[in-house]
Amino acid sequence: MSFYRKKHKKTYPPDINHVSVPGLVSGINMQSSLSRLYDIFVQTLETHPDVAQPDKSTVIDSSHFYAAAGDDLIRLVLSDSTVTVVDAAIADQIKACKFAKYEKLFTGAVYAACAAQMLNGGDFLSAIKLAEKAADFNWLDLFPQDTILEANHRLDPQRPGLDSIKAWLKTRFCMYPFNWVEINDNNKVFSCCATFLPTPLCTFDDVDRDGADAVLKSPALQKIRASILDGSFRYCSKMHCTAITNKWLISREEGLNLVKNLGPWPQHMMLAYDRSCNLSCPSCRRDMIVVSKYEQDRFKVISEKLVEPLLPHVDNIYVTGSGDPFGSIHFRTLLQKYCRDAVKKEPRLFLETNGVLCDKKAWDDIGLYGHVKDVLVSIDAATEATYKIVRRGGDFQRLLKNMRFLSELRRNGDIPHLLQRFVVQALNFREMADFVRMGLDFGVDSVEFNLIRNWGTFTTEEFAHNNIGSTEHPDHQEFINILRDPIFDYPIVNLSGMQNLRPVGTKIEQPTHSPGMAVTVSEVLLRLYAVFLHTVVEHPAVVANGNIKDSAVFCETTAGIIDTLLQIPDCETLMHTIQNDAPADIPPQHVGSFIGVVFAACASRAAARGKIHMAQKLTDEAIIRNPFDTFIQSTVAHIRQMTSQQAV
Repeated sequence: MSFYRKKHKKTYPPDINHVSVPGLVSGINMQSSLSRLYDIFVQTLETHPDVAQPDKSTVIDSSHFYAAAGDDLIRLVLSDSTVTVVDAAIADQIKACKFAKYEKLFTGAVYAACAAQMLNGGDFLSAIKLAEKAADFNWLDLFPQDTILEANHRLDPQRPGLDSIKAWLKTRFCMYPFNWVEINDNNKVFSCCATFLPTPLCTFDDVDRDGADAVLKSPALQKIRASILDGSFRYCSKMHCTAITNKWLISREEGLNLVKNLGPWPQHMMLAYDRSCNLSCPSCRRDMIVVSKYEQDRFKVISEKLVEPLLPHVDNIYVTGSGDPFGSIHFRTLLQKYCRDAVKKEPRLFLETNGVLCDKKAWDDIGLYGHVKDVLVSIDAATEATYKIVRRGGDFQRLLKNMRFLSELRRNGDIPHLLQRFVVQALNFREMADFVRMGLDFGVDSVEFNLIRNWGTFTTEEFAHNNIGSTEHPDHQEFINILRDPIFDYPIVNLSGMQNLRPVGTKIEQPTHSPGMAVTVSEVLLRLYAVFLHTVVEHPAVVANGNIKDSAVFCETTAGIIDTLLQIPDCETLMHTIQNDAPADIPPQHVGSFIGVVFAACASRAAARGKIHMAQKLTDEAIIRNPFDTFIQSTVAHIRQMTSQQAV
């Protein structure tokens, strides 16, 4: 039984490729079917709370429409016609029907339903094509995303399918709905990035009426949290969420323990409600955005009723995911006030910028020194020629000068982390490897890649031309081949959802394998270092005053990878190999701490296997490198207890 038949408890013909419905592409019959489908769609949209965002601006889960459509949908999609004919017929006839109110949303939902039927009938390539078409209309819709994941799995069983993803999620936990709030530019508030979790907690009107309680007491928040607690993650994107695609989520047991100690206030706040920016990048907007006086007044209300009440309680403040903090009058003013009056003196700011205005003068004017944790610079190019196109209005040489300024701040310890971002599209995908090299030159801690998305700035045709991630794009296979480059295995690289597109089996070639290991030690250590960086960034309690304070999260997350290292039976050989094969690109300030937590993780796993002597040696070495690590201390105590029990 297919995933979709199982999910919706419906019975469908076993193979849609051999079922013909006369007149499918006849305008009259198609319009009649679409009219009935439209009535079902409107009813579902207006009665089911999980189909769309409350203002009905965006569909977020059209599977409920698919479940309700029944025979009408079957008569529409079951045909021996090619997918191209079905595609053209749907697009043309929906326009002819003139469904004025919800035409765009309905079109995307129909494509998503057709994609699901193609998947059920075994036509996986057609399923992917129609699901990608659905995403052009409803880019936040989770249903076609699931179809793409499952269809890719059916085409290549080594890629993760929905069943395996959901089984893994049953053992995992996400803290975002419990400690994160994102104030978005579409007049809504979320508990995560809207691309990863598109169900809003409330609107700005709710905040205007109820203040911070609109977030803290949100019914939607309770539903989202329940989906994490029951392990379904039903409101989350399994395709776009980097914590899911990269398997960064913490264990269920750890998460359940952590939430017991959380108070009512979020720990992290993303301010992304002002789209003002000094650039007009085509991937983000069609023109320069300068907010109106009405919007400025609106921002003041949001700041007074939500941002300022939360500020004393949050540990981390992110500015901005919508525009540029240095190009926004509102955010510059907010940052100046915060840096002047900050109650908590430790760094709490995470700045996301295009980098053009992020220079020494701006840092001096705002007073940012001592307040910034991370700086993320979106660049999207490795050459000046490409930069001029994808970063419209930018100055590449000025950007490079400012990157050198930020790199110096990073080297001097004035900012703990420096990151680069690259939106992958047809215009720049050939520069991805050089962008990683640029990051290595600047000594950044992470190079993040994201596939281009249609934020409403492109027509369908324009987006199809730019979306290199689509199987329909003429250069798609070249893009897939580029992803084979071993440079993307570097620990600083984050491919986000593109990890699922990367050819299975891509590896860094290393000359030496340790006995009994199917992969190289260097490769294992690269993977471990990627987890180490993520752990340090996402779990502030791991580090204190530059020292590892508690490596338990790292050790638990990497247990399976550590077991690979423990195939080396001799302790001295193991420690020597770890030290000699550690990735050469690790910044000097990370080397000791990283090797220490790897030793600690190996010690814990060795103790669990009863290898007491090996565990003792490893903890001795780990303590030398991370003397304040409470996890090592608890492991030492555990080993002593085991030793005394053996003696008895």
